[in-house]
Amino acid sequence: MLPTTRVASRRAADAIGRGPRADIFSGVDNDPASWKVTLYLTDPSRAGEFVAAMRALDPGVDMTPLTVAQGKNTRLEAKAEAVRLVEATDLPFQVFGASWLSDGSAVKIQVDRPAAVEEYRNSAAASARSATAPAGGKFGLIAEQGSAPVPTASRVSDTSPFYGAAAIGVHPDNPAAAWCTTGIPVVDRNGGRWITTAAHCTSPNAHLYTHLNGYIGQATIWNPNYDVAFINANSYPRTWDGLDPGGYTRDLLGGAGHSQLGEEVCHLGYNSMVIHQRIPCGNRVVTKEHVYRLGSYTMTGVLARQYNFSPAAVTGDSGVPVVSFGPGESRIVRGFVSAVIDGREVIYQDFTDIAGAFSVRV
Repeated sequence: MLPTTRVASRRAADAIGRGPRADIFSGVDNDPASWKVTLYLTDPSRAGEFVAAMRALDPGVDMTPLTVAQGKNTRLEAKAEAVRLVEATDLPFQVFGASWLSDGSAVKIQVDRPAAVEEYRNSAAASARSATAPAGGKFGLIAEQGSAPVPTASRVSDTSPFYGAAAIGVHPDNPAAAWCTTGIPVVDRNGGRWITTAAHCTSPNAHLYTHLNGYIGQATIWNPNYDVAFINANSYPRTWDGLDPGGYTRDLLGGAGHSQLGEEVCHLGYNSMVIHQRIPCGNRVVTKEHVYRLGSYTMTGVLARQYNFSPAAVTGDSGVPVVSFGPGESRIVRGFVSAVIDGREVIYQDFTDIAGAFSVRV
């Protein structure tokens, strides 16, 4: 293990290079055997000001193992080149990932066919691309065999801890679509964690599974009078979002509260977003307490009407969180989808009512 002071010099160099001296910083390396730390700068003549910034950050930092070497390109330039290669759609090979050498001289890419990179490197297309590339052809290119990264969880196959807006089961009319959607992650009065969905999506004590048949948990609390089921599964206060099966996530730290008349709300239904490729916003609250029936059960929810001529919700969106916008990327929980009327109106259960009735919180 490196002595703490050696590690500190590497960390201080990295902190200054990613901050106030990013204009000259290529990278920093350390050798575990010799404890040597090598700082690469595109302008080594400015090493004095870089080291002074390191000392200002950490007055006790040990500079003994630190040497300065010539860097070819800055870290920011190297990162931009790596992003360009990963996002490129016109290459004759697939780039799964990219990194760069600490001195900024070359970008290393993981690809499906390394031999194709060598062929392409010597082609006219590569020469033309290099001339017009943002980095101006300044980087060497190192290719190695790679594989596509696989997310540990996604909207289509969530894993513990479960988030809201993940797909549940398979819709009988469309194998690509979900039967229902996970709802609001909650904590009970004893600290137990649950994930909700709509009661009409399941039955008492039923076992629920993801769209790809991964186990979620058991609906040990089932109440059709509120159209809510609590699945006994570890959860976390985030929701899935996005128009692809992988999706991305947003936090629910904006809290929860009653809806207001005229307020615009969105829901995060898997089928609306992934299957129908539309953002299910544009639903405006028209009735805060709307009494309705599902099957033989009478209940009260919030009625919101779609005002931009898109479906308010589709089958399979049931159970999904209904949200409004909070600070930054957070979402404020308003409820979860219960029913849709003629595609134009969506009814959702008010989460504040659910929280009071069942002594839970986000």
